[in-house]
Amino acid sequence: METATLRKGKIFGPASFYKKALLIALPVMLQMLIQNMVSLIDNFMVSGLGDVKMSGVNISGQILFVFMVLLNTICTAGGIFMSQYYGAGDKRGMRQALSFKAVLAAAAIVLLINRGKPAVKDNAISLKASNASERTAFLSQFGWEIEEDPVEVAEVIIPAEFDRGYEKYNEIQKAQNLDLTPYAGKRAKRWTYSIKNYPGYEGTDGMVQANILVYEGAVIGGDVCSTELNGFMQGFDFPTKTAVPS
Repeated sequence: METATLRKGKIFGPASFYKKALLIALPVMLQMLIQNMVSLIDNFMVSGLGDVKMSGVNISGQILFVFMVLLNTICTAGGIFMSQYYGAGDKRGMRQALSFKAVLAAAAIVLLINRGKPAVKDNAISLKASNASERTAFLSQFGWEIEEDPVEVAEVIIPAEFDRGYEKYNEIQKAQNLDLTPYAGKRAKRWTYSIKNYPGYEGTDGMVQANILVYEGAVIGGDVCSTELNGFMQGFDFPTKTAVPS
């Protein structure tokens, strides 16, 4: 019986080891539980405010998730080395591991802070538009706030041959890394939404609209334009200058 107990102790280790491991693991588990609960509560709180707000929370949550994975990876890698150096009594190695964690974590934070406003030419932008939530999320990536119900939904045919006007329109698409040329002759859908927060046009009902061209559930082109006489037309990027309604 005593021999069996010794063998069991050699295989599984002493009970004191498991107690120490649990003392370390339980706070980490509690921290992760709190983080997930905060995200869940955010979703419940914002869900009643509309699709635009909900889409914004979801997009920011995805960005935060990627950032947290990056930081956790850096800290975990540094922590492994620090534990090894601590066990070996190597204080110099511990300082190097701590420096490694601090420098890379600071670099990741700087990259996140310096991240500019997204544009279509950025591969991080989602072009999904198969439902209302995805179309709203697409526009919210650029900072647009829109009315939930579209002004118009229409089927359009991309011309097989572009005239001068359509060539100019396609230049707007190419400037935002989209191109209608591969869809020449194809039938697409155009979704038109009223924009509520175009600088200089706040409170003007439907004077600025966003048009999204959708083919097989993905955005292939579109624009932001004003409905006034001699108005403007631009890509999806949020303007840096305030417009003045005529």
